Amino acid sequence: MRIIRFAAVLFCLSMQPHTAYAQLQLPREAVENVSRSVHDHMAGAMISNDHIITEDEAKKLQYPLLPYDLREELIKLGSLSGMAQWCGLDWKKRNFFPLMAGLRSKKIYNDYQLAYAGMLHGHMQSVLLKTQEGKICDDAIKANIDKNLTPIR
Repeated sequence: MRIIRFAAVLFCLSMQPHTAYAQLQLPREAVENVSRSVHDHMAGAMISNDHIITEDEAKKLQYPLLPYDLREELIKLGSLSGMAQWCGLDWKKRNFFPLMAGLRSKKIYNDYQLAYAGMLHGHMQSVLLKTQEGKICDDAIKANIDKNLTPIR
């Protein structure tokens, strides 16, 4: 329930005029709670070589897998993807794919960290979608979300 409330707050903050997701300051406790929850559910995730993370492997993954600033960014970008999906915008090409390509190109994250990044993003995306069930994405919201996505090239 706390995560849904957190997502609702993030949605409200993001709808302020001229608010960029990158500028939002998230409550540290909320970032840690979401990060820990996703970390605790790593078993069953697939890493890049088509290997599924086992329960034993997941238990050995030390928290946190990624630095705080990156986890906060992933939470914000996952929420943005949820909003973009709700509004019918191309969240994959304009948010998720560039995000993951950027992380891979740094060549500093292992397969477990990349899987965790994708799961953190996806978790917040699904939470945001759940908060918007039955609601209409109007033109003003869609325009605000569109401004925060990577431009189409």
